[in-house]
Amino acid sequence: MQACSILSKRKDRPLYAYCGRYEIDVEQELIVHQPEVATDPGYVGSRQFRPYVFEGDRLIFSDFEKHDSSVSRWKIVWEKASQAPEVE
Repeated sequence: MQACSILSKRKDRPLYAYCGRYEIDVEQELIVHQPEVATDPGYVGSRQFRPYVFEGDRLIFSDFEKHDSSVSRWKIVWEKASQAPEVE
């Protein structure tokens, strides 16, 4: 599977984004991101482990921030898009 995430849209924080493959470890309730493109080149080729929960059509992953002392916790929500109607 592939997906893209934007980790900050706030005006007072620089934009951070990555895109690449991911896998879901159901037993440990972790999403493992494998960035192939990122605004921080150091993330490319890494494995990023994120705890997750499902809430309806939403996949929510969040954790405590380990590298930025100005952020205590982060949260990202992926929501299933509705399917577009068929065009005849």
